[in-house]
Amino acid sequence: MALLTHERLWQLIAYNPATGVMTWRVRRGRQKAGSVAGWTHSNGYVRVSIDGVEYYVHCLAVFYMTGEWPEGDVDHRDLTRGHNWWSNLRPASRSQNQANKLVRKDSTTGIKGVSPRGDRFRAVLQVGGKRVLNRTFPTKDQAAAAYAQAAAEHFGEFARIG
Repeated sequence: MALLTHERLWQLIAYNPATGVMTWRVRRGRQKAGSVAGWTHSNGYVRVSIDGVEYYVHCLAVFYMTGEWPEGDVDHRDLTRGHNWWSNLRPASRSQNQANKLVRKDSTTGIKGVSPRGDRFRAVLQVGGKRVLNRTFPTKDQAAAAYAQAAAEHFGEFARIG
């Protein structure tokens, strides 16, 4: 099976960078030319099938706009997996992509990177699979401040605290 070429993508798909919507340029089975290409998967990402292969629209958008397949992850700045407009997408390492997440729903403190540890609070931050912060603090606020500082230092614009 040959990898999708940039030329083939442009033959089949039109991408609107302002809206993030891909439409078919040609009739594809039951899909008429001009109809929206793809569907929203249960994981929230938009996918499209081209020549029997499924692709994530955010990856196709990068390929469409640059002519190059993304080398790493493609991060959604606003965290919404279905928002595929060009200004919302950016290349990211796996660590950067993981840093741009909200606090987990099962968090007992409601603060990203902070968990109770006895009568203290532990702040933990991993970068590239290695812990760069693993300390306990007397208060939740102190642990949160330490996490925020470390995240900003290691992830810059990808650091999402809340």
